[in-house]
Amino acid sequence: MFSITTFPKHGANPIYLYEKLHTPLHEEIVDFSVNVNPFEAPYDLSTIIPHFEKWLSDYPDPELTSVKNAISLYDQIDPGYLFIGNGASQCIFLLAQLFQNRTIGIVQPTFVEYKEACEIYGCTVKELKTTEKTDWQFNLEEIRDFMEGIDVLFLCNPNNPTGTVINQDRMKEVIEIGRETNTYLVIDEAFYDFSTINCSVVTEVEKQDHLIVLRSLTKMYKLAGIRIGYIVAAPSIINKVAAYSPPWSVNTLAAELAKHVLSLTNYPHDIKSRIRVERERVVNELKKLGYYVSPSSVNFYLLSDSFSEYKMKNLMKYLVANGVVPRHTYNFIGLDGKFLRLAVKDQRSNDVLLTHLKGWKQRC
Repeated sequence: MFSITTFPKHGANPIYLYEKLHTPLHEEIVDFSVNVNPFEAPYDLSTIIPHFEKWLSDYPDPELTSVKNAISLYDQIDPGYLFIGNGASQCIFLLAQLFQNRTIGIVQPTFVEYKEACEIYGCTVKELKTTEKTDWQFNLEEIRDFMEGIDVLFLCNPNNPTGTVINQDRMKEVIEIGRETNTYLVIDEAFYDFSTINCSVVTEVEKQDHLIVLRSLTKMYKLAGIRIGYIVAAPSIINKVAAYSPPWSVNTLAAELAKHVLSLTNYPHDIKSRIRVERERVVNELKKLGYYVSPSSVNFYLLSDSFSEYKMKNLMKYLVANGVVPRHTYNFIGLDGKFLRLAVKDQRSNDVLLTHLKGWKQRC
């Protein structure tokens, strides 16, 4: 088995995966390791470039008031419940700092930064593991027992890397359990706007002081390079988080683009619909070929061939050699390299993937 330290910690930047696999860089790479919207960006650079000089020369607004107002209007949340950060990752580390030395619960497999951030800040981390046998879901009895022994629960919904979703009604039940067990809930909704299942609980925050919601503008709006995300929580929590954050964490370019994309209310619905069509088409073809595919409702999914780490390691090498870059799963707890995570992309890119996955089956 490969060591988890062998591979890059995250998706994107495929050159590092080629280096670790000692594989010559392919001339035409299609990167399925990154979960960003594959379609056209919702901004016209020709209208943005004239403002660059001013945006680059002016200090950002340290309070980010206009961005908070834009998010407030979009999410129907009081601005006092908002903290804007340099991507959701900064928000995760600030929350870990807020809850330092506490007992943290994490539902696995999930985004690796929760555990890493919490351990840096001296937290004791407990884990509730889900598997493909239950479609990566837990039942309410399991989560109640788990929450009895923790101070804070980190839960990714929709979940990365499985793409699975806990619907809104079930989430409200989990929030109620948190109230009963005196447990804070940190719900990461970074991919909520791709989900075909209603799962968001952001509107519950103003009614539930123990509820914290994380969101990102990176994925849907193709802003991975400039980093912007936010926390929705009670003002008492927001004020403490803000005290830990260095000044001017969010640059002016990120702030201005955030305001622009949040005004495009129809854009996410269009992208979600287009991704759903491609996801259903691709998943149907993959199942015909005999692959396991996680029951995703978003823009990525897990794939496996016989749940074999050895076979998936060789499949990864095969795909990379042919210019198709998957996300390995060696550092997702419980997956151990037995799966690959793949993004849903545009039709042409997805067809390239399907061609090579068919070719793999013909080789085996």
